[in-house]
Amino acid sequence: MTNDPIIYHDPVSESRTPERGDILVASPFMNEDIFAHSVILILDAGSAGGCMGLVLNKRGGLTLQSIFPELSVLPPIEVYCGGPVGHDRLFMLHSLPEVFGYIYEVAPGLYVGGETDKIIDYVLEGGELQGKVRFFIGYSGWNDGQLSAELHNHAWTMVPPRDIESLISGEGKSFWRHTVESLGRSYRDWLTVPRDPSLN
Repeated sequence: MTNDPIIYHDPVSESRTPERGDILVASPFMNEDIFAHSVILILDAGSAGGCMGLVLNKRGGLTLQSIFPELSVLPPIEVYCGGPVGHDRLFMLHSLPEVFGYIYEVAPGLYVGGETDKIIDYVLEGGELQGKVRFFIGYSGWNDGQLSAELHNHAWTMVPPRDIESLISGEGKSFWRHTVESLGRSYRDWLTVPRDPSLN
């Protein structure tokens, strides 16, 4: 008797073209450090199949104060690693379009971007960050058709955005686990796969 690995076969993810606002959940067999146990928000998906996204749950080892020295009077504010590309680019993900001026809506209630002066003023004035605002350095990028191929090869599963606050506040492997749990019973075996499959 064999157990069919149905949890690694997602016809929706395999057949649907990635779109802005989609969430990618890494397969437990993904072993690249930045992508292992990652949850990624798609910021943009081009008509030719190229995509850009942010890893949501990986700390970057930087603080916002290292980018904006005028914030040095405040306790350290973590900057997360959005991916392996463009480490000279800062992104801000937030749910406060009325505060930050120019913004880009990624999904209903979720935005990226803002005017630098307004960001600095908001932080200096003690504006709430937890669950409202998160900063990222770098991004994740896929060439034309690359992400669709990875979905077909079961490197990721793809779902629509859900709890906006959790997308801005999720941390580490625990956030990946929580997201996998929300996918339903057919994905529960993902939670028991060791980081090194040879240990299984």
